[in-house]
Amino acid sequence: MRTVAVLAVLGFVGLFAAPALAHGGAFRPPPRPGPRDPTRGPTRPGGQTTTTFAASVSRLAPWEFWWNLNRDRFLDVRGRMLELTPTTGTSNRLFDRAALRARLTPELMAALDDKDAEVRGAAAIALGKFRIVPAAPTLRKMAADDDSEEARDAAVIGLALLRDPAQRDFLREIVIMDKHARRRRGFAAVGLGWLKDQVFLREVLDGRNKLAGSGTDTEQTRAVTALGLSRAGGPAAFPLLAKTAAMRKGDRPVVGLAAAGLGALGSTMAVPEVMRVLQDRRARDEARLGAAIAAGMLIKPDETALIDLVARVAERAKDSNLRAMAVLSLGSIGGERAVKHLRSNVRRVDRERGFYFLALGMSRSPEAGPLLGHLYKKLKNNLHRSACALGMGLCGYAEGKTLIRQRLAEKNPDYIAYGMLAAAMLRDKDALPLIEKHLMQSRRPKVLRHAALSLALLKGRAASRTLVALMQGKRPDGKRLKGNAYGYFLRGAVVEALGHVGTDTAADPLLDIVRDKKRQATERALAIAALGRIGDGEYPSAISKLAFDLNYHVTVDALTELLQIL
Repeated sequence: MRTVAVLAVLGFVGLFAAPALAHGGAFRPPPRPGPRDPTRGPTRPGGQTTTTFAASVSRLAPWEFWWNLNRDRFLDVRGRMLELTPTTGTSNRLFDRAALRARLTPELMAALDDKDAEVRGAAAIALGKFRIVPAAPTLRKMAADDDSEEARDAAVIGLALLRDPAQRDFLREIVIMDKHARRRRGFAAVGLGWLKDQVFLREVLDGRNKLAGSGTDTEQTRAVTALGLSRAGGPAAFPLLAKTAAMRKGDRPVVGLAAAGLGALGSTMAVPEVMRVLQDRRARDEARLGAAIAAGMLIKPDETALIDLVARVAERAKDSNLRAMAVLSLGSIGGERAVKHLRSNVRRVDRERGFYFLALGMSRSPEAGPLLGHLYKKLKNNLHRSACALGMGLCGYAEGKTLIRQRLAEKNPDYIAYGMLAAAMLRDKDALPLIEKHLMQSRRPKVLRHAALSLALLKGRAASRTLVALMQGKRPDGKRLKGNAYGYFLRGAVVEALGHVGTDTAADPLLDIVRDKKRQATERALAIAALGRIGDGEYPSAISKLAFDLNYHVTVDALTELLQIL
């Protein structure tokens, strides 16, 4: 579980800091070992399960896990929708958010009373994303009294997302007293960070404010409190985060998130402490990992001496996760010096090669594209080729369009999925026929999800017509889809993509799913989660999406779960 948890920390960097690598993926890690099949969905009465959209992390290369956590920031789907939407008068908004919020409020409030916990939980989060403050009393009651653990968790997330100062006391009480609910305590701590509750969070982190419970329960709550404190910001946060990150015997999650939190503060005064922890071989692995994250957020492209230190960690650190994070930080820093280090090592490594391809793309250096194109032609490994294609998409290497498109007709699902996304990032309209073909014919969830998202990236609002038709089991020309092509996975992929399209035109078909009580609860919850994604408003990158497989709320390490949802 340590590898999963550490890789999840790699996704932290985008939670609160725009300048660096960002979070947003809907990927779920596998549950802890146990009788439940990690590829199966929520248990139904009688022991039956439904298939989920989650993938097992054991089937993913490490770079894939990181990419799934962070891709939304780089894709900037909402920005692309705005770019593809004609302006009207002085406004280029996708829709009137206030009008849509008013229309959805009664629907989402009604869903809080649904018999299925998944639906109730999805509605609670969507209400928070739309900032529907009058829902707060109902959410507090749900957080305290709902008979479902996952629904209570979701209610606290919803309250945190409201950013309503009136909820401060309730969230504080959860952090202090709810000793058997690490997830809810973590969500509440982050919510207090959004509310700038610095004094309370400092007192929790330094131990003056005693937490109910002991052991792992309090360790993880303090870790997430460090995350919340970095969000609250202010000069008073720096000394405590620096002291916590430097603790050689401190709790691993706490020191790791405290070190990363130094970067989230965005202050240059944190640089010396960050670099000290990064170079300290006696420091906890998690602290050095957090420092590597922070370095990518704080170091400027012309600070060559500091860049050389990060590169040394990327090349020589014993821990592979630390090496990978240092590589990504070099990509985030960008500039001639960082790219020089990436270029000189990309051919020498194997385990971290996918990270090097992504980092080169993130740097957006003029020389990154030609180098990736040259390497792409020689690669035999499909996962390496996939990462290289994404790198070309990230740096906008237009000459890579043909290279990427030529392989989209192949049968390897890994390459097809990421190749479609890379083609969409490069705005390759010539790839549309292949993308639409895969969307209508593939039976692989990974391919379907990426095909639907790629279609949305390329066509913008115009994709809604195709997506809605597919959701109804029809081709865009009105003909029925043949065979088993129309199924749960296709509907889920389409629902997720409609949420990414982020327009009011997507609301009605999603509401139709929510109202249809004959559908599986997971489908209805996914539709509500997509509605919530439309309502993200000014926070689309930080809280971009939620693949609502709520059975994982009760089986996954709380810290890992928090880093993925928020």
